Amino acid sequence: TAGSNSVAIGANSTDGGRQNVVSVGSDTQQRQIINVAPGTQGTDAVNVNQLTQVQTTLSTALSGQQTQINTLGSQLQQTDQMARQGIAAATALTMMPQVEPGKTINFAVGVARFAGESGMAFGASAHVSTNGILKLGIGMSGNNKTYGAGYGYSW
Repeated sequence: TAGSNSVAIGANSTDGGRQNVVSVGSDTQQRQIINVAPGTQGTDAVNVNQLTQVQTTLSTALSGQQTQINTLGSQLQQTDQMARQGIAAATALTMMPQVEPGKTINFAVGVARFAGESGMAFGASAHVSTNGILKLGIGMSGNNKTYGAGYGYSW
């Protein structure tokens, strides 16, 4: 059964009963349509050159996106490592003992480990008055350093 408003071109070509189609072959015998100009309107057919151009444009764009994704992943890993190092260094600062009552100065070392990163801190605390204590410290982990100072007054 021929479809209405359909055309079948070539020997043994059939429209398979579909309406509003142009056929140049059949289910078992396909043909190429050659020398097709590039489509210019939304309902025009496209040729292989146009498809290749789209494929090249998309491949280039995707390659650029992949590079950006890889760069972002590396930056996130670096940021994660720096954060873990900072936590280890800051924790090491908190591990340093404070000057004991009745003493004037205390030099201290603190160490810590967090999520695979190690930190070390050096510092001092001193009674600077009867009721005041001053603390100074530096924490280190990897290539990162953190510095801190504090003063406490008790009564």
